[in-house]
Amino acid sequence: MKPYLNFALILRGLFFPAAIAVMASCSSQRVVTNVINRYPSLVGTDDVAVYEKEEDKPEEAILIGLVRVYEDKLTKPVPWETTLKYAKKAVSRNGGNGLLIQEHIYPDYPKSRNHQLSGQILLSKASRKETLDNEKSGFFAPFGSHVYAGLGVGEIISPINYEDGLAIKRGNLSSGLDYELGYKYVSKGGLGIGIISSNYHSEAQATYYSEEGKMGLDINSFILSGVLAAGRRQCFAELSLGMGPFFEKDRFIAIENSFTDTLLNRRKGVASYLGLELDWRPVLGTMIGLRYTHKQHIISNEGTDGMKTGFNNKAFSLTLHHIF
Repeated sequence: MKPYLNFALILRGLFFPAAIAVMASCSSQRVVTNVINRYPSLVGTDDVAVYEKEEDKPEEAILIGLVRVYEDKLTKPVPWETTLKYAKKAVSRNGGNGLLIQEHIYPDYPKSRNHQLSGQILLSKASRKETLDNEKSGFFAPFGSHVYAGLGVGEIISPINYEDGLAIKRGNLSSGLDYELGYKYVSKGGLGIGIISSNYHSEAQATYYSEEGKMGLDINSFILSGVLAAGRRQCFAELSLGMGPFFEKDRFIAIENSFTDTLLNRRKGVASYLGLELDWRPVLGTMIGLRYTHKQHIISNEGTDGMKTGFNNKAFSLTLHHIF
């Protein structure tokens, strides 16, 4: 059976993050960088050193770029600490570990309502060597905020049994489509927390009162998960465990009579989630991964067909992460 895309859910998954991003852009200051040499990020935002005078910066520090934080007409007033944090985040993202403030423009209402700054992105080789040495001596985490998406294939791995003459047979790997949209935050220690929106659709052979046909199963899950991640240099491994509500609907389409399309039921319950992922970081701020997921669904309402048991499904997905 060929899988079909649930376009309404996919469009919803694409539209809402875009709308949130547009609204967020109306309240954030603008950050512009001009990077000469980009390095992998090894320090967090809070670990970026700030220098207000040229003579304060380390002698071995090299210039790897410039950063500017400014406002536009839609920017809301924010304190100086927030403006400085935007600049330090840009320094960390581009592989620097120091910020030399060259210009600090104070608020001057009505011309401007926020602090603005321009500065140099610096890399202190001595500090970076110490960080690299620490990194080589053991595992470290891909710390930061991750937004990611995954798309792959899956299958039902346990039969679903019903009282009233309906049974789903085992499917195969090509019979399901699984996608995820998620956010997670990983600390330097490798522990984190995340939110996952997952959709799974599969079609499998089924019998309904001795009539052969196909069964369409559509599951939407919303998972709160705990994360454990670690790695070396550009390679990482991750374990996710979570739980959350799911909503499922299914329909039966008879083979002999193609006009028989029966919406059997809508169900809800609790899903447990296991995720294992291997990631590779080809460029700064981006990771590509292969993810295995296993979900166990426990029905909380029987429905009109007297469904007795829960069901499991697994999936293999390719993932794309943006770290900021």
